[in-house]
Amino acid sequence: MDGHLSARLGTVRCSNHRGQRPEYFCCEQLICSLCQVGHSNHESLCTIETKRNDIQESVPYFLTKLGEVRANTDRQISNYESMLERNSREQTNNKKNIHKRIQGVIDYLKKIESSLKEDCQKRHEKVSEILNKIIDECKTTLIEVQQIKTSCDRIPSFNSALETVRVGVRVNQQLGELDSKDNHQPLPQIPEFISPHNLPGNGLLRKIIGTMNDGLDMDSDWTTDENEKFEIKEKFEWKQKRIGISPLGRDRAWLYPMDTGGNIFLISQKGELVKEIKNEKRRKIEKIHTTNRMNAWVTDIEKCSIKVLRETGELEHRFHVAPFHPFGICPTKSGEAVWICLADKSSFIPELKGRTMVAKMTTFGEKVCEIESPGGKTHFTFPYRCTENINEDLIVVDRIKETKGQIFIFDKSCQLKCGYIGTSVDREFDPHDVCCNSKGNIIISDYSNHAIHILSLDGVLERLLKMDSKEFLHPLSVATDDIDRVWITFHDGKYNVIIINNYVNFLERGT
Repeated sequence: MDGHLSARLGTVRCSNHRGQRPEYFCCEQLICSLCQVGHSNHESLCTIETKRNDIQESVPYFLTKLGEVRANTDRQISNYESMLERNSREQTNNKKNIHKRIQGVIDYLKKIESSLKEDCQKRHEKVSEILNKIIDECKTTLIEVQQIKTSCDRIPSFNSALETVRVGVRVNQQLGELDSKDNHQPLPQIPEFISPHNLPGNGLLRKIIGTMNDGLDMDSDWTTDENEKFEIKEKFEWKQKRIGISPLGRDRAWLYPMDTGGNIFLISQKGELVKEIKNEKRRKIEKIHTTNRMNAWVTDIEKCSIKVLRETGELEHRFHVAPFHPFGICPTKSGEAVWICLADKSSFIPELKGRTMVAKMTTFGEKVCEIESPGGKTHFTFPYRCTENINEDLIVVDRIKETKGQIFIFDKSCQLKCGYIGTSVDREFDPHDVCCNSKGNIIISDYSNHAIHILSLDGVLERLLKMDSKEFLHPLSVATDDIDRVWITFHDGKYNVIIINNYVNFLERGT
């Protein structure tokens, strides 16, 4: 090789001096001895022989580097092939899991279908039994009528007296009709406000707010899994019952007695009293919802008005919503409007079929839009609470009867997206309040079932937190603070208020 290189260099001539052979290497080029004079002070100046030796010495180093690159490339190819194989196995397992879940849903639907068929059969048998009973009663009545007719035929002298009585009855009826026309009675009216504690038991008034009851038996098939237990940050007692809660920031909250006209309290997260706001005018407050700006919207159901509660404790009037009574309220994400659950007086009496709606209003009371017939089919029974999630979807709690309700979810254009009616067709779902966290999860208090339902953005149940201890019974009001802790009030039990900490971690747990 050395001879070959020398032979090649023997044919090379300096480009600067004709006829001169190159003997040196400098500045990345071959130069002759005459050119070397101009490069004598250059550090890179060396003889061709020296440069050749340097190159030969560096060849093993580059070969080693090339070997390392090749080994690293082989490792990367091997890792990639392993990853492809692992992904293939996971894809196969995922398909199996999906098929298994689909089969589970199909089996569940079949059970529901079977249950519905059985229920229909029982109802059919019950209706047949009632019809047979009515037929028997009609036969008995017919026999009695025949006996009366036979008796009248046997006593002809009674006919004239009987006719006289009939004439008297007809005259009495006509006089009664004339008297009712002269003294027209107006439709039944209800007081300006009827507290749920004063609702009569004869079924005349719709029990719009769940009253105290023993709830449903949940020991049979409803339990909380160990991995769904919740961490309680704080818990404390309060001197009043039937209280609502609205966190202020992350370490304080407003406590207020719902619809009883009591004072409002600002408490710490440990239950210590920070401030007491006197309710001198005995305003019957139904809902307080704190905004990101630390102010709060307040519904006064007795005076049909909306108020604003400042962080300093000042309670000022904002606008009226008469003739409707406001119940639930929540600000929109933009902060430029509020959603309000409204019901007029007539809606308290089912026979009158009054109006109920959820309306969006500006912060000064101008109506922007309203939802009265969800899906264009049926009216709300009684919209009781509302809130917005991160997608600006509207979630509404609709009370159906004393211990039953349902959840409506509307998109930004007020179109009905979906709904939620609880965990089982044979268990009455009793929602009393709703809120959302920063991830968009929908959190619902189930009063009669002593449970908290946690739904996804699309209204699908993700977790069910059952209040297993007798310390926490009948969850009433729920709300989230600035760091996604959930504040809950209870109507019964040892503790009135608890704060659930970091339950979002359970929602993020993989399946």
